[in-house]
Amino acid sequence: MLKIQTSGIRYVAILLTAFFASGLIMQAVNADARPGRHNRHAVKRHHHPRGHVIKVLPRRHRIVRFGGMRYFFFGGLFYRPARAGYMVVAPPIGAIVTVLPVGFNTIVIGGAPHFFFNGIYYRKHAGGFIVVEAPPGADPE
Repeated sequence: MLKIQTSGIRYVAILLTAFFASGLIMQAVNADARPGRHNRHAVKRHHHPRGHVIKVLPRRHRIVRFGGMRYFFFGGLFYRPARAGYMVVAPPIGAIVTVLPVGFNTIVIGGAPHFFFNGIYYRKHAGGFIVVEAPPGADPE
């Protein structure tokens, strides 16, 4: 009768499994890696487009005063009073928010950290984070 060395076969099977598993893990890790992007996580949420009107502001909104106007900020969106409620508007460049929305991304451009969420760029500023123009070389994804 032929005696099969099961320990050798088992060793080879374990090595092959580990090799293929590490390849799959490395492929998954590099799937989102693109030059110039740091901590870009795929946080997909439904956001109302600019111009959309809601009847009632979210309960935990923040008031942002800028340029003599009052904005309401929640979840990365800026709102202004409208005829039938509150309209999603473009962020006022230079406005300061005290907190960043959940799911923001940190991007280093030109050696400077920027915070990005829903098409809006922020920089650290005294008292919070200031809304800034998209920096040169930024991908406005």
